[in-house]
Amino acid sequence: MKIKAIIIILFLFAVLNQMFCITDNKDYNEKEIKKVVQTAYIGGVFNDATTDAMIEGFHKRFTMQFIQDDSLVVTTLQQWKSSLDKWKEKRKNWKNVEGEINILAIENETAIVRVDVYQENKVLYTDFLSLYHFSTGWEITNKIYTVRN
Repeated sequence: MKIKAIIIILFLFAVLNQMFCITDNKDYNEKEIKKVVQTAYIGGVFNDATTDAMIEGFHKRFTMQFIQDDSLVVTTLQQWKSSLDKWKEKRKNWKNVEGEINILAIENETAIVRVDVYQENKVLYTDFLSLYHFSTGWEITNKIYTVRN
């Protein structure tokens, strides 16, 4: 009888321990994803003087997709960075952009983030970012967006 009770207690302990590890891991992933979005995306794309921060948080095979003249345009990371570098040269005083994450869904090694991009309390863009978790951490792999008026 005592052996059965000990086995049941150990089993319950193992199950509860696993549940708490999963919760901790989810919280950890949320923090890491938010850090990537704030540093590599909001910082690297908008607020930093250069696009250097993008290198850490964007996958080298990243693509951005958008609609132009009713056609789907696909841009690589290098094409987008080049365009951003030229854009940043013209807008040296464009800072204080904020990103509000209002959807964050994580499943295993994948995540989707919806970010409203603000400047001076005005929404400029709504972006949908896809992320994968690699051995080096979370990286943004794709972006689609809409320009807000």
